[in-house]
Amino acid sequence: MKKNVKIIIAVAVCLLVAVGVFLQLTAPLAVELVEVTPQTAQLTFTKEGVFSYRHQHQVFPMVSGEVLEVLVEEGQQVSEGDVLAVINASDYQRQIDQLRSNIAGINGQIHNLGQQEQAELAALRGQRGSLEGQLSALDAQAGDGSTLETQLLHMQAVVNQNEESVRRARQTADALRDEWGRESSQYYQARQVISQAQATAAASRAQFEALRASDAGLEGQRQSLLAQIEAIDERLATNPTSGMITYFQSMIANTNASIAQMEEQVGRAEVTSPVSGRITSLPIFGANLVGPGQMVAAIGFDEIIEVYIPTREIESVSVGDEVELIFDRRFGAQSINGRVIYLGEMAQVRLSALGVEERRVRILIQPAAENELIVGYAMDVRFTVLSLPDSLVVPKTAIFRVGEYYYVWVVDEEERAAIRRVVRGVELRDGFVIDDGLEIGDAVVRDANNSDLAAGARLTANS
Repeated sequence: MKKNVKIIIAVAVCLLVAVGVFLQLTAPLAVELVEVTPQTAQLTFTKEGVFSYRHQHQVFPMVSGEVLEVLVEEGQQVSEGDVLAVINASDYQRQIDQLRSNIAGINGQIHNLGQQEQAELAALRGQRGSLEGQLSALDAQAGDGSTLETQLLHMQAVVNQNEESVRRARQTADALRDEWGRESSQYYQARQVISQAQATAAASRAQFEALRASDAGLEGQRQSLLAQIEAIDERLATNPTSGMITYFQSMIANTNASIAQMEEQVGRAEVTSPVSGRITSLPIFGANLVGPGQMVAAIGFDEIIEVYIPTREIESVSVGDEVELIFDRRFGAQSINGRVIYLGEMAQVRLSALGVEERRVRILIQPAAENELIVGYAMDVRFTVLSLPDSLVVPKTAIFRVGEYYYVWVVDEEERAAIRRVVRGVELRDGFVIDDGLEIGDAVVRDANNSDLAAGARLTANS
């Protein structure tokens, strides 16, 4: 009895094993399937770009002074005409007041010069009258038959009078020098009066000496007096101070021009932005004093992304191409569009991340929208080399080659494995475009290297 039980158990075990093997051999093969659907096949490459500005405008103040207020911050977007800072220009107002005081002083000098000229002309007219009197006296003496001795006495008196005029002229010049200085126009005019008086005195002395040496002294005196009168007439006919007045008037004009410039600078105590853009540097922030030669701000405009791409990729990039700019953010990547606006005309040697020298070409990209990036920020720039809409694409692992031809495993209508010959097209980063051999809706086995695959094998999608 026990022997029969053991036999029954052994037979049951064999039957269970046989059933298990059968079920295992006849069970569908679980594989990962890919449904073929139309899609846009893209061939791209990505390089690192750096944010910058194509133009940087440096701002300098028009005035010097204390910084009263800074109204902007670094990184702030500003418009043309916005006030960046306010500078105290009170020093310029004090300079304007001083210049106006100088004009008043110059006008005073012109007034004094006119008075001095009138005084000098009056003295010359008096001297001329004296000479005319002497001439009349000589004529009277000649008519009365005066002796030589009488003439000498008269001429000595004239010499004494002229020398007294020289002494008085020197006293006047010394007084003007002490009051106005050696470089003043008043002292200059007084020196001229001295020279004229000295010339008159010298002429009278010469006349006196000639009279003593000659019996014909009356005629010599007469000619000398006539020459002196003629010289005075020439002096009265001229206006020697007109040149000085013109000089002073030019000084006033120049001073008024300086005042106008100062008043304009007072109005420029507000430092304004000459362009619209973003403030990339703000040296005036924290400064106490600034001057015209000191940069107070730098404003960047015309945003660009600078990228260097390998020379092997340059043929696939053109000016006007659209690119994708990908910014790495803490809460996920942010993507905006950009456009290629510049291609370098020559390659440059650049070091790769591994320190290998590479030949690369500089490219500038203009972002499609304003952003809050700071100069030097890095991002990924994705270039699209090829874009084929409505393409049938399969993973690279789904294709295998036999001889000259390429094949894939597909699921037929009976859900069994079948080999399908295909025409492989463009190679993408993760797959191939299939130009022929597949249709929309076909199910393709992702892993063509699965050793369990066989023609006719039942397949089921791997969950």
